[in-house]
Amino acid sequence: MTIPTLPRVLLSAAVAIPLLACEDPKGLVDGLLTLCDESTVYLSQWWSDAPADRAAQITIDPVGGWIFLYWIDTEGLVCHGEPGVSGWPGPVVIPASDPRATTLDPIPEDILAELQEIPFGLAGYQAPGPHLVQFATGTYRARGTGARVNAPPYDFGVAAVAEPQRGSFCLQPWVDYTETGVGCSFGGYFLPNMERPDGQHPNECLHRATPGTGVMSTDQRRQFCVTDLPRGTQLHELRD
Repeated sequence: MTIPTLPRVLLSAAVAIPLLACEDPKGLVDGLLTLCDESTVYLSQWWSDAPADRAAQITIDPVGGWIFLYWIDTEGLVCHGEPGVSGWPGPVVIPASDPRATTLDPIPEDILAELQEIPFGLAGYQAPGPHLVQFATGTYRARGTGARVNAPPYDFGVAAVAEPQRGSFCLQPWVDYTETGVGCSFGGYFLPNMERPDGQHPNECLHRATPGTGVMSTDQRRQFCVTDLPRGTQLHELRD
């Protein structure tokens, strides 16, 4: 199976980007930062970074998961919200799955492409400023049998950068392959969905350190794995 590769150039979040329809993901650059009329995640490029010998061994394809939105404060903590106003520890997590991906077993091959094109809502999350964005897989389809395979482990795509307050965006994530396998993977358990009061945390998430307004290279963004960071497993799940 030939897996096409995408260009690995990131546009700055500060650059004005034309509005495109998410039905055409060809405008995506390095997986993100094409503004869309409807937020959509495309999973067809998930394994595009796998070396040829590893690609031949892949037996599953992602069909659903979650969008993680977060930024890093000056203490190195994962945060969401507006720094100094509504900043709070932990990432915002938005479900991104077609209902068929979590109910059908086996999953027919002829609907795989449909299941890998998933609209998602920002669920009213409009915090200003740049955020890191990572897609985490929760459900896979086994090649050959079509069996539904559920995480863990949860594999995460390479972080991209978006500004939720600017509106909808399209995401085409891909996993980083290292000598030992997927670069960002989590086999543990997340903390339960955290209830949080309104307003700013008194001691944490007061100032944003990362991402800034400038361009982040692919190598820089490869370094971020939300579950490896303090407060990165303290989830705040949003649903429309």
